[in-house]
Amino acid sequence: MRVFSFPNPVFYGLLTLGLLIFSGFPATAATLLWLLPSAYLVHRFLPGERDPWTRSVVSTLLALGLFPLLWAFCSLLFPRAPLMVTAVLLLCTLLGVILKTTSPQPAHPRFSPSLILLFLLLLLLTWLPFSRIGRSTPEGNLYRAYFSSDYLKHYAVVETLSRDSLPPGNPYFLGKPLHYYWLPYLFPTAVSRLCGSPEKSLFAWSFLVNFLALNLLFLHLRKRLPLPWALALATAPFLCSWEGFLHLIRSNLRWALFWEGSRNLNIDGLTRWLYGLPQVDTLYRSLLFTPQHLLSLLFLLLYLHWEGSPKRNPRALSLVLALSLLSSFFVGGFLLLTAAVQFLFVSLRGLIQKRLTWRSVLRNWALLFVPSVLSLVLASVLKMVNPQGSPLLFSPLTPGQAARLLLLNFGPLLVGLIGLFLKGEKEAPFLRFLVLCSLLPLLTLRIVGFESDISLKAGLVLAVALLFLSLPLCQRLSQHPWTFLLLLLFLLPGALTTAIDLRNSSDTSNRRFTLLVPKDEAALWKWIRKNTPKESVIQTFPPLREEVLSESASFGGRRLYVGDRMHGAIFQIPKEEYHGRIQVLESLLASLPESRSALRRLGVTHLFWGARERERFGMVPPLKRVKKIGDALLLGLD
Repeated sequence: MRVFSFPNPVFYGLLTLGLLIFSGFPATAATLLWLLPSAYLVHRFLPGERDPWTRSVVSTLLALGLFPLLWAFCSLLFPRAPLMVTAVLLLCTLLGVILKTTSPQPAHPRFSPSLILLFLLLLLLTWLPFSRIGRSTPEGNLYRAYFSSDYLKHYAVVETLSRDSLPPGNPYFLGKPLHYYWLPYLFPTAVSRLCGSPEKSLFAWSFLVNFLALNLLFLHLRKRLPLPWALALATAPFLCSWEGFLHLIRSNLRWALFWEGSRNLNIDGLTRWLYGLPQVDTLYRSLLFTPQHLLSLLFLLLYLHWEGSPKRNPRALSLVLALSLLSSFFVGGFLLLTAAVQFLFVSLRGLIQKRLTWRSVLRNWALLFVPSVLSLVLASVLKMVNPQGSPLLFSPLTPGQAARLLLLNFGPLLVGLIGLFLKGEKEAPFLRFLVLCSLLPLLTLRIVGFESDISLKAGLVLAVALLFLSLPLCQRLSQHPWTFLLLLLFLLPGALTTAIDLRNSSDTSNRRFTLLVPKDEAALWKWIRKNTPKESVIQTFPPLREEVLSESASFGGRRLYVGDRMHGAIFQIPKEEYHGRIQVLESLLASLPESRSALRRLGVTHLFWGARERERFGMVPPLKRVKKIGDALLLGLD
């Protein structure tokens, strides 16, 4: 009997409910249309996962990682119709598998309250911040800085991928390629093409990644620990920062002063501002605003899951290694470095002991690393990397600085260091290498101009490694009465930081840390997105606007000759080149209307002229008025 079924309907039911809550019906339907066929195909060929819950999580994760590769393949071969070709290929493969083979019998897993608890925990941690992204008020739309404002970059990337053929151009810097790990954004791009909303497609993608993260983390822990311990430890990477506890001490243990004072405090960089240390983030902040790095970390978790499997499959490991690298060069790079160091160590020991031959070493190397090498080649071909990027700087911390950084940012997870000396599970040697390959760069390396980029991503990897290294100790403690209460007490200080993050990330009433897009301008950007050609270049004057926001790319879905300063740096535009374009633009805007033809030669087709431009240049240029909403004008350069 041929049966089209998934092994865990409760899992997919909760996933659908969460998508509806976070993104609404159109984005949910579009997400499921792309995801479910892909997940079913992966599920049919997924080896070694017998537990229905685990099989559902792993199938969905791999589908989420492999879909962008299918889209990229179709886009490169059929740049005019990638959406249609992707859908046809996916549908034909799905029908072929269903008609040719017999599907496994539907599984009937026991109802698991833990799955419900994880779903409710995710809602508790993330629904309020997501519901406040772009909150509409009579003044305009609000975006909380350091948290939801990250989504403005996500909007721009999805809009660019929806508009451009591959490789895409830089939406902030006309004529330059997009040097960024944009490949995982192809999934929300496909959703956006169906539902018509980059915002909702990104919310759906974020919820999906977050839901998989909590489930995969819990399932990995459940294999080794009793249920209460597994649930509590699954929250540990989200409760590890003691920065909030430090702020409470600095507030003289006065709760009112602590809680109110934290409203005006950039708590996620507290150790950076107070002590000049590199910034480290918790996994909770990845839930809120960096789904691309969290997705890469999920493939690292899957690598750990399969690394400790009795039937270790090098091909499966090589696949998730490559997928992690393509999702985030930083997080995946730490995984690749760790795998390479371990492979080198094991190979040299095997050669010295004459248990391995050079031929077997080369064969094992090919099995494990060739997909990653091909991934790097693909990234180079698609111009995701800039070979002339910022240089590395060796800048080691002193022992005192290192101790302060680790204690305040990892708190209870530091007990995992004890696991370095305890006998652990089969993947314990890999975990020790993972600690080494993430801790040393965190404490010693910086990127010039991006001093916290390495520490932010290395901290995520180190948090996971320390958590799993703590399992041998937790297994011993879980056998004794009352130790569960000790675990909860140990996690309590970190809950202060998470509570501040939750409140601050949704506190758009605090204008010190909130970006405001005026109502008239927001309405005009919406009109621009619907009514102007996709090839338009709509220029503002970036120095007058937020340094983290280029409205044309984020809200209008249109390119700029030059965008905001921060994204110019993030997308690897040299400072000299960026400031050169700003100076040219300022001179030409001040010379309007005589400079209209010069602006056209630069590629600019329209000017966005708001109240700030009018005040700065003291005029409204006598150019064609394409659209006017309140004080916001769209001027044509025809």
